[in-house]
Amino acid sequence: MNENEQAAQDMRDALQQILKKDYDISSVHDVLRQTMDSVGYKRQQSKPDAKDASVGFNGIPSGFPELDRFTCGWTKGSLVVITGEPLAGKTSFAMNTALTCAKESGPIAFFSLTMKKKAWLARILSIQSELDTVRLKTGRLYDSEWNVFIKAADQIDRLPLYIDDSAYLTVKMIQEKAKQLQKGKGLSLIVVDSLQMLQGTLGKEYESRYEELSDTLRSLKRLAMELDVPVLVISNLSCLDVKPKSRGSYDLHRSGAVDETADEIILVKQGRYTNYLIPIKSFDPRESTPEFDFLPGTGKMKPCTHD
Repeated sequence: MNENEQAAQDMRDALQQILKKDYDISSVHDVLRQTMDSVGYKRQQSKPDAKDASVGFNGIPSGFPELDRFTCGWTKGSLVVITGEPLAGKTSFAMNTALTCAKESGPIAFFSLTMKKKAWLARILSIQSELDTVRLKTGRLYDSEWNVFIKAADQIDRLPLYIDDSAYLTVKMIQEKAKQLQKGKGLSLIVVDSLQMLQGTLGKEYESRYEELSDTLRSLKRLAMELDVPVLVISNLSCLDVKPKSRGSYDLHRSGAVDETADEIILVKQGRYTNYLIPIKSFDPRESTPEFDFLPGTGKMKPCTHD
């Protein structure tokens, strides 16, 4: 093979690699093998205990086993919208699950457009230490609490938690920052607080705020799929217009792109005697609703257990 023939062959090989990268069409056989390997399916000798919520899924545990029983955890490439009325605990839930994921699954990128880094850190420390959030922010701790605080701060310091409190963010900016983090440290979860504060595509004119939010949601879904990580985004309930129809059933008729785009919608709901985490898309009304309690004075959320 002369130099010209070799050059032509090299060009064909390079073109094939480009086409393979940009137009990766896989056979069902290959996808099935990869899925079986990644999930780690095993033959069960007996029926799994219904109380064991970790059986049967390979997503990232949320820290709320009863919720994972419906959602199978936070799965790669999925977009999850966390919604609820004001002060229902949406951000607290996002921070609790982010903390759990950082401990068990790897680096977490938290994009906070609603609070600055110091305020965010105080809430994370309150969750970890179970100390009063207000006194943590002001530094007014009792002598008996200092050792607890120091231990919690040391634990947080060791976790792969990354916080961005930029006041102005677009999905494109989040994408670039997340890519850098994924390349350098790895990435297992992205949290965005909140949808209403996030800017649409720069230079694009929208006819309405609804159109901008819809476009932003679709961009977040593409981000989740491109980076192959779950993306959790907090949204106000008024944007989704989620209304109860009957027990365990919710009307998403007017939720527009949210219902169409999100893989799951988690409704954080405060009841009279207990609080609920309702996975609207995957919830079975025949099953009991996942419940949680707030530890008084902190942002710590604990799953309710029923014996």
